[in-house]
Amino acid sequence: MDDRTSAIVTAHRRDRPASLPRREARVGLAFVAPTFLWLAVFVLLPSGAAVVLSFTEWFLVGDPTFVGVANYLALFEDSTFGQALIVTFQVAAGVALPGSVLALVLALLMSNVVRGRAAYQAVFYLPLVIPSVVSSIIWGAMYLGQGVINTLLGTQIKWLADPVWALVSILLLMVWTNVGYYTILVFAGLQDIPAEILEAASMDGAGPIQRLVHIIVPLLRPVLLFVLVIATTEALTLFVQPYLLTQGGPGGATQTLSLYIYQVGFSFGNVGKASAMAVVLLVIAILFAIVQFRALRSSHDD
Repeated sequence: MDDRTSAIVTAHRRDRPASLPRREARVGLAFVAPTFLWLAVFVLLPSGAAVVLSFTEWFLVGDPTFVGVANYLALFEDSTFGQALIVTFQVAAGVALPGSVLALVLALLMSNVVRGRAAYQAVFYLPLVIPSVVSSIIWGAMYLGQGVINTLLGTQIKWLADPVWALVSILLLMVWTNVGYYTILVFAGLQDIPAEILEAASMDGAGPIQRLVHIIVPLLRPVLLFVLVIATTEALTLFVQPYLLTQGGPGGATQTLSLYIYQVGFSFGNVGKASAMAVVLLVIAILFAIVQFRALRSSHDD
C-alpha cells in the first residue's frame, strides 16, 4: 500500500464516529459531572479544610497557627465533648431502633391495605417534607406546659425543661419525622418477598408470628440494616431540632456533637478545636459505614 492510500485510510479512521461504548461513557460522565462537582465543592473541599484546620489554632481572625495534635488532646480533657458524644449515641439508639421497629409494624399493616395504599404512603411521607425548622417550632409549641400534648394526656410534664423529658422530646420529634420514610423503605422490601413462600408457610401450619420471625424478618434483613444505618447517620448529624428547641439544655442533656461543634466554632470562635471535633465525627460516620458494608455483605452471603 503506497503512501497516498495509507493517508486516505488514516483520514477515514479519524473521521469515523466514536464507538458506541465510548460515546455512552462520555454521556454518562456528562450526567454525573454536576454531582461530582457538587461533592467536590461542598463535601470534599470543606472536609479537607476541616482536617487541615484541626491541626491549627485559629479564632476567625489572623492566620492559623500550627499546633499539631493539641486540639485532639484537648478533647480528652473536655467533659462537655464527652457528654455531647454520649448524647449523640443516645439519640442514635433512641431513634434508630424504635424507628426501625415502628416502620416494620406500619409496613406490615399497610401491606394488608387493599384500597387507598397510595394515600397512606403520602401521609406517612408528609412529615419528612415539612422543613425541620417548621416542624421544630410546631412541636415546641405542643411541648409547652399548657400545650396540646399535656392537654391530651392530662399531665403537667415539663417536656423541654426536664433533662430526661427534653431528650425524650427530641427523640419523639425525630421518630415522627423519619418513620414514614423508613416505613416506605420497609414496605418496598415487603413487596419483593414472593407470595408463594408465605403461602407455602401458611399451608405448612406456620402462624403469623412464625412467618414474621422465620421468613419476613430474615428476608428483610438488608432493608432493615439500611434503615438502621440511615437513622444512625441522621442522628450523628442532628443539629436543627436541639438548637431550636433546647439550645442543648437543660444541663447539656440534649447537646449533640453537631450542636457542640457549632457552638465552639461560631459562638466561641475556636475553629481549630471545632474542626478537630468535626474530624472525630467524620471518623465515627466512616466506622458506621464500614459496619454497614460488612453487615450487608454478610446478609447477602447468608
